[in-house]
Amino acid sequence: MGTSDTVTVTPTSTTTYIVTGTLTGCDNTAGITITVSSIQVSITASSNPVCAGSSAVLTACGASNYLWNNGLGTTNSITVSPTSTSTYTVTGTTSGCAGIDSITINVVAVPIVDIGNDTLLCPHETLLLDAANPGATYLWSNGRNTQTITVSDSGAYWVSVTNGNCSMSDTILISKSPQINLGKDASLCVQSEITLDAAYSTMAYQWSTGETTQTITINTPGVYWLNATFENCLLSDTINISGGFNSLYFPNAFTPDGDQLNDGFKCYSEGITQYDLKIFSRWGSLVFETQDVNASWDGKINGIKAQMGVYAWVVDYGTLCSGDGNLRKFGYVTLIR
Repeated sequence: MGTSDTVTVTPTSTTTYIVTGTLTGCDNTAGITITVSSIQVSITASSNPVCAGSSAVLTACGASNYLWNNGLGTTNSITVSPTSTSTYTVTGTTSGCAGIDSITINVVAVPIVDIGNDTLLCPHETLLLDAANPGATYLWSNGRNTQTITVSDSGAYWVSVTNGNCSMSDTILISKSPQINLGKDASLCVQSEITLDAAYSTMAYQWSTGETTQTITINTPGVYWLNATFENCLLSDTINISGGFNSLYFPNAFTPDGDQLNDGFKCYSEGITQYDLKIFSRWGSLVFETQDVNASWDGKINGIKAQMGVYAWVVDYGTLCSGDGNLRKFGYVTLIR
């Protein structure tokens, strides 16, 4: 190893060194054993990666004393809250021997989830809910796993969005506007009045009759509609009321002289649904027939002026209430020239 009294050694394992010295012809031998200690320092993390805004506990082992980089501490465990991917290093020492280890903590962004404010849906309206964060994993309260869903029913809807190990959720409450319903079409044939009720007292109403109340009472047939406002929803419904008043009147004389006054014989009617009028001469011959309630007899037979006199008529008719063809009237009309 050399002839000097000092020598430097770097053993890689425990080694015994022997030296022999000579003085005035005498030899003397001595030995020393150098023990080599191995320091293996390692770091474990309670979680890796971590969600942004969360913490991880780093624990070092394999030494008696520890020193973390950047002055993070001298204990074997520290808590870190990285805002971005970061590397942490610890130096461990035992009996003057040191070991070093490092660990990189990855940071994953937490999904930002906002599916909107609580919403009122009008009748027949739908709403698209979007959880955003493309590429994430989704779980909706209805079991769907897509980024978006379309809803039309009332209820509480939530979604959980997962990015790596990080999850975030949001909830929205969907309510439905009431829907007005005036009921099935009705008839005045069995009652003289019908009350139509919009059912809800908290709305603003506009009826086809011009009224603005919750209910109206009607006694004439026709089509009735209602517009109502509930918050931001416009609601409407229509009902057809049939039947009701009907009349059938025939004059007892007419003057087909071309003066535009009472020139034809016809009925004056309301609420008639079926009509068949026949007019006969005094000898029982049919001189005129029509199924048009607005048609009139001009006092001619086959294009020739009929004689003055009395003519008999009979009409078979139906009304909205009676149905077709089950009513009959008859009478007489005088033709005057």
